[in-house]
Amino acid sequence: MEINKKGGVGKEWLYSLSFIFALSILVFIFNGVFNYNLAPLFISLMPPGADGEAGINGINRWLLYWKFIPLLLLGSVLLYMFILTIKKTPTERYLE
Repeated sequence: MEINKKGGVGKEWLYSLSFIFALSILVFIFNGVFNYNLAPLFISLMPPGADGEAGINGINRWLLYWKFIPLLLLGSVLLYMFILTIKKTPTERYLE
């Protein structure tokens, strides 16, 4: 028995959209915590001198990476949704 793959796309789109919604909420929460609470606290605790500057540069680099992680996840989910939509090969299921 052949079942059209396009019929099951709705459920996977729903999962993808709910993942994007949850990701956006987590990004808002964690950006607020990291950028406005933790990073200034840790930067103020750094010792003066070269070690403190290296620590501040490390914190700023990590915050820069943090800004790109949600974009990578969002891009991968959107790519998955695009591939899922244009894929038109039927799948076969054998009912016993």
